[in-house]
Amino acid sequence: IEDSDELSGLDEFFTNNNSDVLILDKWNLQQDYLDALKEQVKNLIVINDYGGLNLKDIFVINVNDGFVYEYEVHNLSCLGLSYVIISDDLIRYRDSKGKISEVVKTVVVSMGGSDPNKLTGKVIEFLNECGGHYRIIVILGPRYRYVDEINKICSRSGHNIEIISDPGDIGGVFA
Repeated sequence: IEDSDELSGLDEFFTNNNSDVLILDKWNLQQDYLDALKEQVKNLIVINDYGGLNLKDIFVINVNDGFVYEYEVHNLSCLGLSYVIISDDLIRYRDSKGKISEVVKTVVVSMGGSDPNKLTGKVIEFLNECGGHYRIIVILGPRYRYVDEINKICSRSGHNIEIISDPGDIGGVFA
């Protein structure tokens, strides 16, 4: 497990503080890390769309409407657009830029960690049909599986498209 120091620190925290719940919002989550956490805490809540991971017995918050998991998730999970959580990095960026332009010049397409419904490609194809000329920044998450397909869609586009895979700092993409 690559985050063994973090895990041992969490084990100490749970032991010393009698904690029962951990809310996890971590990029590039790995199954072995998740399994180790499940051994340390009674209730685990995961925020995001880790489609390839076994999230059985884990409470999931995922804004992707209609997301299909490869494994069963907790029956009380919060799934869909009603549960949107916006990163502080994005809010700070928005607040630092002041007024939003009335003319769209740049479009950012980001569908989360895996995008199993291939919405990224559908959005780009929609933008291709809209006319105009945009700078499009496509952000692909750590579990995105359709890179070749996205590259083909982008190569057919008349827009200036930049593809960024698994950025460490999502706010830094906008700086």
